[in-house]
Amino acid sequence: MTTPPTEKLFALLPTIYKLRDPDQGEPLRVLLGIIEAQLDRVQGDIAQLYDNWFIETCQEWVVPYIGDLLGVRGQYAYDEKTISLRPFVANTIGYRRRKGTVSVLEQLAQDTTGWPGRAVEFFQLLATTQNLNHFRGIDLRTPDLRDTNALELLDGPFETAMHFAEIRRIGAIDTPVAGGPTTAMLASPRGKYNLPNVGIFLWRLLAIAVERAPAIPMTAVGPGRYTFSQLGNDAPLFNPSRTDLETGRIVESDVPGPLRARALYDESRAGRHALHEGGEPVWTYFAPARPSLRVFDDSGEIAPELIQVCNLSGWSTLPPARTITIPDPPGPPITKTTRVAVDPTLGRVAIVSGAMPKALLVSYSFGFSAPLGGGSYSRPDPTPDPTVKAYAVTAVDRTQLVDAALATALSQWVTDGSPRAVISIGDNAMYDVPDIALPSAGMLTIRALDGFRPVLKPRATWKLTLAANAGLTLSGVVVSGAAIDVVTQQPAGTSADHTLTIADCTLVPGLSLDETGAPQSATTPSLQIDPAASGPLALVIDHSIVGRLDLRNTPTTLTATDAIIDGCGTADPALWGAGDTTVERVTIFGATTARSIEASDVIFGDTAIVERTQIGCVRFSFVADGSQLPRRYMCQPDLALAKVDAADQPLVLVRMKPSYTSVHYGDPGYAQLDAMCPDEIKTGADNGAEMGAFNLLQQPQRFSNLAAALAEYLRFGLEAGTFLVT
Repeated sequence: MTTPPTEKLFALLPTIYKLRDPDQGEPLRVLLGIIEAQLDRVQGDIAQLYDNWFIETCQEWVVPYIGDLLGVRGQYAYDEKTISLRPFVANTIGYRRRKGTVSVLEQLAQDTTGWPGRAVEFFQLLATTQNLNHFRGIDLRTPDLRDTNALELLDGPFETAMHFAEIRRIGAIDTPVAGGPTTAMLASPRGKYNLPNVGIFLWRLLAIAVERAPAIPMTAVGPGRYTFSQLGNDAPLFNPSRTDLETGRIVESDVPGPLRARALYDESRAGRHALHEGGEPVWTYFAPARPSLRVFDDSGEIAPELIQVCNLSGWSTLPPARTITIPDPPGPPITKTTRVAVDPTLGRVAIVSGAMPKALLVSYSFGFSAPLGGGSYSRPDPTPDPTVKAYAVTAVDRTQLVDAALATALSQWVTDGSPRAVISIGDNAMYDVPDIALPSAGMLTIRALDGFRPVLKPRATWKLTLAANAGLTLSGVVVSGAAIDVVTQQPAGTSADHTLTIADCTLVPGLSLDETGAPQSATTPSLQIDPAASGPLALVIDHSIVGRLDLRNTPTTLTATDAIIDGCGTADPALWGAGDTTVERVTIFGATTARSIEASDVIFGDTAIVERTQIGCVRFSFVADGSQLPRRYMCQPDLALAKVDAADQPLVLVRMKPSYTSVHYGDPGYAQLDAMCPDEIKTGADNGAEMGAFNLLQQPQRFSNLAAALAEYLRFGLEAGTFLVT
């Protein structure tokens, strides 16, 4: 008989004591079990000590100590949830062996910032008067105007055209960073082409993969037209990142940037030509191991050579299909016809030959700044609970645009008596979802498994009814096409809690998007409290993107962290009628009204009015002019105004406003602070990072670490600048 792992000490006792112990209520067994638990912890700690000798296996807190042994200096320690300095410390010896080379600078950019980077020696692109004894054939002052591919790459990290000298100093700006090294090197697009200059181009956006999701038919345009985006809007496709390169330089197909139609067109044309000549295509963007996009019809995946890349901006008229003749000796040649046309710039796909499929599935990547909102990124699994019933959901009928499997699971949950349950969705399909009513003390979680981003499509307003002490959680999903209406039920004369948690979700601002990306119902809240609600609600929003929140009809305690609340530019507040409110690292597009507030690292995009200003605090935040808030600490523009005379304060108010790459949901740069945003906002949070929802990225710390590393590894006499590609 095998001894249970928690009873090893008890098994060592003499048999007489083990026989007598049950008669006394087993006190020895319990006591030795407690001692053994502590012994296991000590043994585990001893085993971990050995792992902590090596940078590959050590705990995160040990990384700086190993770095200190190697003389690594000037590096700001990131939050463990952001990125790790483990690669930088692990590769330090390799850096020093190859110090001053371009490949080291590229690896430094990746290891210190977590972003792919390409180093460009600008003196290589400097047009010069040549000595005939040292002729350079590429040093041409006039680019080839017939080479459209090279023209698209002008002024970017992969350009080949020559430039006249630029006298301005390359763009390095020093800005203090709290809690880290003395300065952060922020990007500035100036001073590129000169002899001592080296540019570090960085891609900040993530390429978030979506696998085998339904393409959305645009029936208003015509049959056979689809968008890759499950929201029905035009959105550029992104190239999946490949940053695990041990040797060689970063090339365009390695970085997570928008796919260029010209690059894909040249590759698909070359692939068809190779097949026509009887050879094998050499795929990069369409490589089977890491394809940038895939399209599936009723018969399966469409081969890369049957995908033609073109401009579908005017897709009322589609391009003709192309025919490929492939030799097949000793038999006759095989003739194939391209099946679909793809526009990666707009994210559109169209059927150009053959029968219309019952369903068209696509795999692609879209761009976004951080793992925020509904997306196929990793999310922590809930702690297993044997008392919670589990339901698994996957699409059963892919010929239907909106699948009924989730509605079936919810119906089964009701049939089972509405037990405490978790419904897990394991694909990227779109699902019909009925109204949900939780019984008293009920608990239900609807979550997407890691790697998936399902879209929930209620047919009308989605009503969520919470009986006394009930709790509902949405995790990892996108809700599109309808508002959420919350009804709380509290019996008269009693007190009850009602909890709604929205974690890693997107409640599409404006409910849905049209083809251009504009919200179709900008004035309708994404979530509202029903007038029939009769009890208080505790609303928790975490790592999510939501539209307007109308919380006026019942006392609502709101806790929002790492989130975006988008009012879609309407006159009504983005956050309306909240009760006691706690917001941390939140970007709010629009006005705010609440009973009381505790805020930290928040961007209030418009006026914020709070009833009870004698309680609460707003710290390290941007506060719009005209706001009525409790006491403020280290907020902007207050700090900037305090440094100037009264006559100059109007100018400070004009300058001290957040500016964004885009304020439209659906754009890759949505809610991302742009390069022209004041540094006081980009570095004004309590940890020295930016205010707002993307504080978790710790971007100033990344720039600071890169600057410190370049100071050590850049060749003497050269100067580096940082340029943001995305």
